[in-house]
Amino acid sequence: MAKNYFNFCKIYAHIDCDWYEPVKFCLESIYPILSKGDYIALDDYYDYGGCKKAVNEFIAKHNDIKIVNDDRNLILLHH
Repeated sequence: MAKNYFNFCKIYAHIDCDWYEPVKFCLESIYPILSKGDYIALDDYYDYGGCKKAVNEFIAKHNDIKIVNDDRNLILLHH
């Protein structure tokens, strides 16, 4: 059932991890189910260097992910 659910819904993931490994794990785990138009919010991008490093590596690795808002929380869009 979950697989069919992800075929038609938009995903908004909110990742609230401080450290490099958990952020990297969350991003790489959710990436395979993302579709065009899905969003990922990262709460600690500006507060923790490990989070920022994991996100920057993820963006560099996946050219279909872009930053769409970098106010308080960093918002990424799968495009």
